[in-house]
Order: sequence, then structure tokens, then C-alpha cells
Amino acid sequence: MEDECLCDVEVQVASSSTGQRRSSKVVRRVVLLKRAGGIQVCGPGYKAGIRTPGAEVYFSQIHNGKLTLIKRGLDTLTQYNFHNGQMKQLIKIRDFAFKQGAVSKTPVEMQKQIKSVSTPPRKALSDRTNNLLHTPSPSPLKNKKRKAASPHKARALHGSNTSKRTSAQFTHEQKEVIEAVAKRENVFFTGRAGTGKSFLLKQLQRRLPKDGLFSTATTGIAAYQIHGMTLHHFAGLTAASNFKLQEVIAAIERKKDALLRWQLAKVLIIDEISMLDGRVFDLLEGVARKIRKTTAYFGGIQLILSGDFCQLPPVSEDKQAIFCFEAKCWDDVIKTKFSLTQVFRQKDEEFIEILNAIREGNQTQTMLSKLNKQVIQVNDDATQAAELDSIHIFTHNIDVLQMNQKHLHALSGVAHEYTAKDRGARDYLTGFPVPSRVILKKDAKVMLTKTLSVTNGLVNGSRGIVLGFTPDAKLPIVRFTNGISQVIGLEEFNVMANDTIMASRHQIPLTLAYGISIHKSQGLTFDRATLHLSKVFEYGQAYVALSRLSLTKDTIDYMSSQEDDREESDVGFQAYREKYNETIATPNGPLLRVIQPPMDGVLESKRTELIENAEENLDQDMDELKDATHLRNVEIQRQFDAILTRGHQFEVKLAEEGRQRDESIAQLRDKFSSAFDQAYQAMETKTKAAFDQSLNGNIVEKEEWQNNVQVLFNEFIQVTVPNIIEALQGTITRRLEKSHETFDIDNTKLLKREKKMTNQVETHERKTAQAFVDEKDRRVSTFIALQEAIHATMRSDDRQTERKQNSHIQTIVALYNQYLEEKEMREAEDAELLEKVSSAMERLHSSILDTFGEEK
Repeated sequence: MEDECLCDVEVQVASSSTGQRRSSKVVRRVVLLKRAGGIQVCGPGYKAGIRTPGAEVYFSQIHNGKLTLIKRGLDTLTQYNFHNGQMKQLIKIRDFAFKQGAVSKTPVEMQKQIKSVSTPPRKALSDRTNNLLHTPSPSPLKNKKRKAASPHKARALHGSNTSKRTSAQFTHEQKEVIEAVAKRENVFFTGRAGTGKSFLLKQLQRRLPKDGLFSTATTGIAAYQIHGMTLHHFAGLTAASNFKLQEVIAAIERKKDALLRWQLAKVLIIDEISMLDGRVFDLLEGVARKIRKTTAYFGGIQLILSGDFCQLPPVSEDKQAIFCFEAKCWDDVIKTKFSLTQVFRQKDEEFIEILNAIREGNQTQTMLSKLNKQVIQVNDDATQAAELDSIHIFTHNIDVLQMNQKHLHALSGVAHEYTAKDRGARDYLTGFPVPSRVILKKDAKVMLTKTLSVTNGLVNGSRGIVLGFTPDAKLPIVRFTNGISQVIGLEEFNVMANDTIMASRHQIPLTLAYGISIHKSQGLTFDRATLHLSKVFEYGQAYVALSRLSLTKDTIDYMSSQEDDREESDVGFQAYREKYNETIATPNGPLLRVIQPPMDGVLESKRTELIENAEENLDQDMDELKDATHLRNVEIQRQFDAILTRGHQFEVKLAEEGRQRDESIAQLRDKFSSAFDQAYQAMETKTKAAFDQSLNGNIVEKEEWQNNVQVLFNEFIQVTVPNIIEALQGTITRRLEKSHETFDIDNTKLLKREKKMTNQVETHERKTAQAFVDEKDRRVSTFIALQEAIHATMRSDDRQTERKQNSHIQTIVALYNQYLEEKEMREAEDAELLEKVSSAMERLHSSILDTFGEEK
């Protein structure tokens, strides 16, 4: 069946706090079933349910038939390792888990690292160093500490073309950095453009223990490149945060997530350290010590800092920002510093020399002349720029947006929109470089925003053209500049913290490639580019843009001519020593001038004309943007109206179904009540008839017997006795007359006997009457109790009613049997009493006859 998956499972239970394994069990041939809210695991003698909302999913080995799900509780952690399953079925289970709210824990960089439930023992320092290097233990390397406080000794690193290198190809300098990190030293490393700094930082991320590791950067772009978060978000700072330590700590303590990050942190990575205000660095150092309640610098957290102070400087609203190396605690916290020198990005030694000179502001006229010999003179009309196969690098995002929207609108065909699906905490995705909406058309120029295949050359920054879209899913088909064509599907972009995915965004890994900002170009390499540096507003921007180029012999780039009024840096960086007109060219072909003193012959009228043309183009672009926005709003309103209509239809249908359900329930209730009332009435009538018959018959019979006894007794007393006395009166008189002396004694005896007999009769009458009254009261009480029991059965279910009715019938039968027994006992007592009375009367009669007969 499609909803089932057959495989084996290993279930491990561990402690959430320590990671220590508590139990482990392997079950063969289990079946995974999709259920609402989770996955059901059924096997021989084993059954379990996995609630997927919030569960962690690892699927890097799914192609080998393996899938791992982890469910975290307050005290325990349960890990399900599924193996020996079919890949297609496991993929369906994985996708079902995601739809039910599970969280992916397998980004591209972690495909081969699945976290174990149990925490392995901590290794020795030498073992950790060897594991970081992935090479045999090297000979001890001399730990060279290079101060980075001097700007002239700082070296830049921006570019990731070194990603193809293996761990065995670390340079001597990179190995020194790795060894220092393994010794838990606070490390800062810098380097020139293309020296492998980004590569080294990612290798450290992959090899360091994930427990307590937090990767941050000063900008959202840089944080995205390392799959981390911004430093301000990690620390719990806001844009309005001041430099008052107690107020900042109080604000952080109100943010439970930020407070927990500070408490859990063991290693803190900060990329693009050059853009961090030194005052903020001092503030964070104080915050760490206070929150972690220790006097150790930075609260004992190991720091790994990376950046280039010759690139973009820190920015603050009060214009008083200082570099990080000027912070008060810098020299105390960062004692191990490295500078990477071997360049991997650019292979042209002459261009590398020129870049380094521009970076430090030491360029010579000879260098400028070499570049200017290959400058392309560009017309003012931007059409010529668009015709060249190059990407435009701007200083401002608005220019990038206008460039991309203008060329997208110029394309014919249907626009396809892709809306991102976000999971996790939304605040982590604020300022995320991957857009929530991507709009593409056929023939649009695009650029990859994520590395898909290093082998095929599909890396972050690769450019291509949209050839079309798939028929069903409407996914873009892109032909890249290396000739490879591929369907681009949804990819997952994660924000990691402490080896946990805090948020993720599923989106097409493409963006329009007509223009890009200098900030977003960090970490990328272009063979062809057009630089627009006329609006440079910060030190280091021109160098960052220049260092994006590899400058091969096929590069054809250019830039329009404008003046720049940058002043010399306050901290000694000489990237803007004078007024420059900055353009770019290749050393071996027609290209551009990079830095050249301003020309004195620029006419003001020419500048005015350029400005007016730019304003006209801007108005036209704004009109096109308004039209597109209006169309988009109309489409959104149409979709919204359709949703409202469907919602109303669903509401009407739901109300009708509810009404029918209520009617069915009411009919069923009425039928049940009617049937129950009929059955109860029939049972009540039958029971009452039987009870009345039994009760009335017994009472009448008893009353008849009592009346007969009373009649016989009255007849004996009033008739029989007087007749006997009257018949023997003469004899008695004579006997009395003759026996006058003894008569008194006999008379007394007779009176005593008569009185005794009379007392016995009266006692018997009282007992008989009281017995009948008691019996009647008891039976009436029993009848009332039975009535109450019968009424009580009306409120119980059928089974209870049947049991109680049987019990009442049994009680009636028992009472009837008891009545028969008591009746027999009474009859026996009455017979015995009558027998005694008769016997006494006979004895009295005999005594009288004997007495008076003898007298006679």
C-alpha cells in the first residue's frame, strides 16, 4: 500500500539533559503507517506512535534506506533509526512528517553528520586536533601570533571557490588556526581576498562539536552564508539597545530564548567582525560575564572571529563607531591572531598585487596605468551595459531592484511566482537574504543562491538563463553558463543554532541576475561584472566589489563614470585617500580603469543631462512598478474573493450537514425514548398486576381465616358454654348447695382458670391483630420501596433496568415465599392454640361433668 513502509527499526531512549543512553531495542520487519498527527510503528510484539509535530528528521542516508526521527521530551529523548527500507517509501514518510510539522535537521552541509543519541566521551586535545584536520597527527607547529590591530597588516578574505579543496589540502596557516581552535583559544583570523577564509570557517563549523556551537555574523547576508544568525539576534540586542550594561542585561533576561543561548554557548563564531562596533564588543563581553556569573573574559565562551578590517567598517547612528580592535577588551580577549596569505581565487599575480595595493590605499600610478590601458569607454545610455553578458554590482538595493524589475518586465511570456514556505520562529527569518517571493519568466537571467552540485559546477553564484518551465509543477528549467541544463526545485534554507534548526525557508534557489548589491555579493566570484561605484557611501565598498572578480582573459566588464567625494578613513585605512573615479577592467583585454584621479574636464551640463535622464528613467520605472503592483493587487483581490466564496460555500455545506446530523440525532433520541417508555410501561403494568394479585389474595385469605376463628370463638363463648351451663345448672346448684363449703375454693379455681383463659384469648387477639398490622405495614413499605426502585430503573440504561427488574421479581418471589412460610407458621400456631383451647374446654367440660355427675 502507498501509505505503508516496511523496514527495521532501532529505538533508543536517552536522557535529554546528559544524552546518556537508557535503553535500546531493535525490532525487525515493522510497518510504518501514516496517521493523523503522526506515524504509527507496528511490528511483532511492538507498537508505538510518533507524534511528528516538532520531531527532528535526519535523512542524509535516505538513499541507503535509512531515516532517523528524534522526539524530545522534558526528561527523555527517543530516537527511531529506520533502516533496510525502500528509498521511495521512506521519502514519502519523510515528506509526510514535514507536512505534519516535523523539522529537518539535515542541511546540505550536514548531510553526512547525523547526531547520535548518546554523547560520546570527550577526547584528548591531540585527538581533537587530529579529528579537526582529518590527517595523521602532524609535527608540532609553531604557534605564530600575528597582531591585527594595525590596518596595514590586516588581510582580506571573501570568496568560497576553495570549497572543492579537501581537508588534506589545508595550508600551513590554516592548520595553525585549526590547532589553536582545538586548544580552545580565542582566535581571530583574517586574510586577503581569496585566501580561503570562508572555506576555513565552514570547515571549523563542520568539525567542531555541535553542542554549544553558535554561528553568527554582523549582517544577515553573512549569517546566511554560514547557516547561522545575526550577532544581535543571538545576543538579544535590538536596534534601540544602548550601551548601559544593566539595562541591556535586564532586556536580555526578559527574552528567554536569548538568555538560554548565552547560558548554553560554548563556542561563538562571529563572521564579518569588521562591521561590529567596538563599543558593542565591549558591551557583549560584559553581558557574557554577568549572565554566566563568572569573571572569565566573555564568560568563558571560546571566540572564533573572522573578517577583514580593510573592508566594510562598522556603522552606528551616532557616527561614533570604532573598530573592534579598538575595543577596550580586545587585546585581553583575543590573544591569538592569524593572517592567511595564500590566494586561491585570483590566479593573475599582477591583478592580485593591484588588489592588495587598492585594499591598503597604496596603489601606484603604474598600476592604474596598466588597468586604464584596457578601459572600455561606455556611452551614457545604459542599453550598451545591458547587452553585455555581465552582472551589475550596485551600492544600493533600490538600484538593484529597478535593474531586475526593468529587465523582467521587458520579457514576454507568463510570469511564474514562487512563494516560500516558512517553518519555525519567524523572527529568525527577519532580513533573510532568500526572498519570500520569486517571480521568473522565460529567458530571464538568474543566479543560484545555493550550492546544488560542486561536481557539476552548480554552486552559489552560478548564473544561467531560464529556458522554460515543467508542465505540471511549473518548475524552472535553467541552462547555466557551463552548458548544464537542470530543473530547479524547492530547496531548504536553514538557520542553525546549537545544532538545531531554529527556522527554515523552502524556496526556489534562484534570483534575478541582472543586478546585485555589493553586500549580497560577498562570498561570490564573478567572471564578468559591471560595477556601478558612483554612489559609494562607505570605506571598503569599492575594494569589496573589485575583489569579486577573478579577471580571467574572457572578462568584459565596465562601469559608468562618476565622481566620488570620500574622505580618508579615520582609522588609517587608505582605501579612499583622494577623490577617485572608480571603474574596473581586465589586464589582458578591453575592460576598465579601476581607480583614476578625477578628470578636470567634466562639464556641468553633461552632469545635469545625466541626472535628468536618470530621473526620467526613474519615473518610467516607477510607473511600470505601479502598474505591476496594481495588477498584482487585482489578482490578490480576485484570489481573496474566490477564497471567500469557497469559504461561504463550505460554511453553508457545513451548516446543512450539521442540521441533518442534529435532525438524525433528534429522531434517534425520540425513537429510543418512545421504545423505552413502552417497554417500561409494559413491565410496570405486569409487575404491578402480579404484586396486586399476590398481595390481595393473601390478605383476603388471611382475613377470612381470622373471621372464621373469631366466629368459632364467639360461638363457643356465647352459645356452647351457656348451653352447657344451662343444661347442668340444676345439678350445679344442687352440688353447690351440697358443697357450699368447698364451692368457694372450686369457684376460685374456676375463676382463675377462666380469667387465665380469657387473658390467653385476649393476648392471642392482640398478637393476631398486631401481626396483621405489622405485616400490612411491612408489605406497604416493601411496595413503596419497590415503586421507588421501579422509578429509579427509568433513569438507568436497558441492561441496568433488566437487572433491577429481575432483582425486584426475585425479591417479590422471596417475599411471597416468606409470606407462605409465615402463613404456615401462623396457621400452625393458630391450630396449636385452638387445639389447646379445645383441649382446655374439654378438660373443663369433663371436670364439670365429673364434679357435678358425682354430686348427682
